[in-house]
Amino acid sequence: MLDGLEDVLEILNQDERLDTWAKILFFLQEKPSLEGRRPLDLLREGKRREASLAAQAYAE
Repeated sequence: MLDGLEDVLEILNQDERLDTWAKILFFLQEKPSLEGRRPLDLLREGKRREASLAAQAYAE
């Protein structure tokens, strides 16, 4: 399991509008705000804080 994955999922799970597919898309879609990287890439690079901030923005 990726370090920080549980934290990001906890943030995403707070938004009842996000179904399972929306959560999967969050991790796999490249984001312009992340310079074209995916939140999954951030977690793989050990950038938990950046991934959590992206999840907060996504869940708003």
